[in-house]
Amino acid sequence: MSISTSSYRATENGDDKPQKRHPTILTKMITKENALQIAQENAGVYYRDLSVYDVEIKLVEGNWQVDYEFRDENIDGGGPHYLISGTTGEIISFRFEQ
Repeated sequence: MSISTSSYRATENGDDKPQKRHPTILTKMITKENALQIAQENAGVYYRDLSVYDVEIKLVEGNWQVDYEFRDENIDGGGPHYLISGTTGEIISFRFEQ
């Protein structure tokens, strides 16, 4: 975690008197690729072949949602579904459809 240290900015009315800025907390996010790797490593323990799935990954409220769905829509069931912390990479929740 880091804190922005910019302390002044020009005023909106154009005068040169600086205004105090409130510090902004910046949180480092894991990348989409990191989240996918975490999901793949965990899913590999339970599923022999992940190549039969399409993977959808999206950022939802600061966390990565990773969903595996069969490529062949005629197959019943589905694959693993993960919610991975966007900041720590921890698996928050997961479920398996089989």
